Amino acid sequence: MKRWTGRAAVAVMALLGAGCSETAERLSDRFVDSYFVEADQLRARPLTVGLAEKKLDDEQKLVVAVRRENADRAETRPTVFYQRQRVNVDGDRARATYDITIRFGGDVTEKNALLSLERTSGRWRVANFMVAEGHLPGPRPAGP
Repeated sequence: MKRWTGRAAVAVMALLGAGCSETAERLSDRFVDSYFVEADQLRARPLTVGLAEKKLDDEQKLVVAVRRENADRAETRPTVFYQRQRVNVDGDRARATYDITIRFGGDVTEKNALLSLERTSGRWRVANFMVAEGHLPGPRPAGP
């Protein structure tokens, strides 16, 4: 499972991105980091096109007032872990699935995310994403 904090994630992504070509896996991980771990629609937006871009724009409009009202408060943020389950690439299209665990105080919420990606002008972008309750069924990949 991966757990990232804001500055650490940015530093790691900068190091990993230097000299590396963007793959569907890397792009989908960057989106999950920005959107789920950092809860930052503005940072996730450049990684999207089409419907995913519209979803982020709509969501940003909904949360802007809440964030403005809470700007003075010391915000307690949940801890978010994710595990990429699989990425299937077929030409210029790909699908990525993730299990996401959100811990806030004593509460634990499990979700799963499906990302549809497409390569346009040689660059991978998230074209759509869906989030559902619970982790995905099936065997878990080996790893940390």
